[in-house]
Amino acid sequence: MGDAVADCSRDLATRHSALHSGSQELAEYVRQGNLAWTSGDHAAALAAFEQALRCDPTQVNIWVAVCELLLQCHEVTPALDCLRQALQLDPSNLSARLVLGNLQKDQGEPQYAADNYRFILKHQPKHIAALLNLASVLRQEGNLDQALQLLAQAEAVEPASPLVAFNYGNALMDAGRLDDAADRYLSALPTHPRPAKVLFNLSGTTKFTESDRSRIAVWKQQVGARVNSAEDRTFFHFAQGKIADDLRDYDEAFKHYQQGNALVSVEFDQGAHAAWVEQTRKVWTADFLLARRNWGLDIDDPIFIVGMPRSGTTLVEQILAANSQVQAFGEREILGRLITEMGESLGCPGDTVATAARLTQADVHELAETYLYTPQRDIARPRFTDKMPANFLHLGWIAASFPNAKIIHCRRDPRDVCLSCYFQHFTRQLSFAYRLEDLVAYYQAYERLMQHWHTVLPGRILDVSYEQLVETPTSVIGELLKHCELASESACFESHTESRPVATASAWQVQQPIYRTSRRRWRNYAQHIEPLLNAFGKDT
Repeated sequence: MGDAVADCSRDLATRHSALHSGSQELAEYVRQGNLAWTSGDHAAALAAFEQALRCDPTQVNIWVAVCELLLQCHEVTPALDCLRQALQLDPSNLSARLVLGNLQKDQGEPQYAADNYRFILKHQPKHIAALLNLASVLRQEGNLDQALQLLAQAEAVEPASPLVAFNYGNALMDAGRLDDAADRYLSALPTHPRPAKVLFNLSGTTKFTESDRSRIAVWKQQVGARVNSAEDRTFFHFAQGKIADDLRDYDEAFKHYQQGNALVSVEFDQGAHAAWVEQTRKVWTADFLLARRNWGLDIDDPIFIVGMPRSGTTLVEQILAANSQVQAFGEREILGRLITEMGESLGCPGDTVATAARLTQADVHELAETYLYTPQRDIARPRFTDKMPANFLHLGWIAASFPNAKIIHCRRDPRDVCLSCYFQHFTRQLSFAYRLEDLVAYYQAYERLMQHWHTVLPGRILDVSYEQLVETPTSVIGELLKHCELASESACFESHTESRPVATASAWQVQQPIYRTSRRRWRNYAQHIEPLLNAFGKDT
């Protein structure tokens, strides 16, 4: 459900006031570069722009254009060199600031990105790209109210823009305003350059019924005729799969999901992942953790909610966030990034196991302090949730950094959780989620690792069964609050039928009362999921 990032205009002619093109030779190279870029010939465009810079190396916007081209070619280091050159020539250049902000946003530096977007808006308050991208950063940080204000401003500036409507729809979905989100997606669908992505998000706003078939047919025709790239075909098939599943056309749904997954060009190395899990188990032993028990921060602020994707982490977070002492922060990506950065600083990049073995107390303390920092903390709510499911991979790090933090492990029938992963086109590609055989291997490795964490961290982890939660919510919620040492407040036990912020792939589902109909969903697809049934059983 990711935002469409607004970018600089690639046509340098629109920036002609900065070119001072008294030189016909310079203007010709710029023209050639624009034509080559438009046609997709990046090498020719780069060659032309480099010639233009030889004519006049002070042309800031050409440096910015070369930077954008290099980024499209995944040449980040030389792109940054070009960007530095542009900003050295003109620190206030808005095009350079926008590219820098987008790059920082992509590299997980939202605060720096936000600073650049705000700089642009200070000089051009109606700058659409800066409005949209700053709103996107604020959404990621959980500051949804400000994000919605910025998007309302953008809509006032360009009320007919499909890009504005799409981004606004995404934020409205996060806010639980699903009908308003659907309205924005429907307005964007006819003219958005990537209608399949719009349709995919639209499909997540509602549960379709037989009465919707006629308009679904219209959408399919409108979008299908404008799907060109493999990525857009992927979105189209996942949208069609969701719609067919709602309509109980299960064979049709699985066909679309299968086609959508086949188009995702990622690979999962089952053997390498299994070996990593075994190495992790060997390093993070009970003795290893005991020797580091006093290295972290002696606080209980964070509550970590972990498990497989689609295992109920969103539901658990919503229950906890109903408590007056808890603030929901959703899926924070910071812990994984900090571990990666720690590996680089300790001389073992990409090897989290070797990094763990080299940790010092100062390293652990620094990681914990950095993890805790966020400008969005509500001082009235001293506890906060982090529901990044993949943090189950890092429970040793969490235990060392926060020895008093509470850990909730969400469990769900492996057939349902694997099928639900297979049916979801995640914003962040999960390499294991696109083949049923890979899902089986990943789930089995996850179970081995969770068994290990329970052994070396006795009593630290509370298992919450999704099936038990939806069957007997009162008792499970009571146990959950007790484990987290939270007061038993009535709001936590109430059915969550009101609209509420929820940035998740399961947005429509979690707007419903405790969601029961997803139990044993796998039975609708039994004839298609032999790898899951062979691994986890065929009993009902």
